Amino acid sequence: MSNQMSYETKVKAFMEKFEEYNKINKDIKRFGVFNSFSFTYKIEKHFLYFELKNTDDDAHELFTAAYSEESVFIDINNDNDANWLIKTINRLIEKAKETMKKARDLAKPHVGLLVYDDYKDRYFLDPVSGEKLLNNPEISKIISSTRLDLFSVFLDFRKVRIHHNSEFEIVGMKSFEIIELIDEITAEIRYMETQLKKIEGMPRYICNFGTSDKINYNFSSYATDAFPNQLQNAKKINEINLSISLEAQKGCGTVYNLVRMIQDTSKQLLELSRAMIAKNEPNLYKRGASNKLWLLTPEGNETMKSLNLMDFLDKDKIEIPTN
Repeated sequence: MSNQMSYETKVKAFMEKFEEYNKINKDIKRFGVFNSFSFTYKIEKHFLYFELKNTDDDAHELFTAAYSEESVFIDINNDNDANWLIKTINRLIEKAKETMKKARDLAKPHVGLLVYDDYKDRYFLDPVSGEKLLNNPEISKIISSTRLDLFSVFLDFRKVRIHHNSEFEIVGMKSFEIIELIDEITAEIRYMETQLKKIEGMPRYICNFGTSDKINYNFSSYATDAFPNQLQNAKKINEINLSISLEAQKGCGTVYNLVRMIQDTSKQLLELSRAMIAKNEPNLYKRGASNKLWLLTPEGNETMKSLNLMDFLDKDKIEIPTN
């Protein structure tokens, strides 16, 4: 993605998105049984530094400074960085809206979980029935479903996809050695694809690498979230075809860098899918009795809609407003 958007356009978009997210969470905070979060940020020259905090615990800085040894920041002049941040906040906003809707539903008087305090403009546990209802399996499931940590998911993808350059790994290697490495990595990607294709809604990369004369090689790949029997009409993203010519000695570095990025992205997707399958209260996946596929539960469907991974991974999908 080339730098096409002005500094001012991007800063305006960041501030509006942070404000929208914080505003929704300020409302969520009024419902005591739900976690609420808040972004804080500062701009220094062309860098944007930001933190995401749990508003119920000011000392607990979630997924940013506490996630690694350094705070999260982006280069505003880098459109890939900027688009990653906007995509991430958009998904957090959708998740916050979903939480807000559930909070309002549980605050209705007939539920008996929360009571409204006019003076404080907040909801508190009903002193008669609230504590007991918190242990109700259905209510507990609703509250737990709002607590999937999405930010760390997108932070991991940023590390893989935006700041990924693996060409230094092959410095000094001969072309045939690089070809062997590409072939090995492609085989590993194919193996991970066989695991991911069994998991509903989880994107995966389908790759091919081959040659007819051992001089000219071709690598092709795309990502999809469709089951194998739905591939014909499936949505595909990041489609690419690249060539290597050993005779002309070109293309090895470009293809190697791409397959390494796909390899690392596939590993992240596999880790995410395992975490989602393992999650209970509520379960996000259930195993199909006849086909042994992992199928999304209603709660899992909601989570996948919030993640919107296909658009997030689509390098051509730009979500920064242009006006």
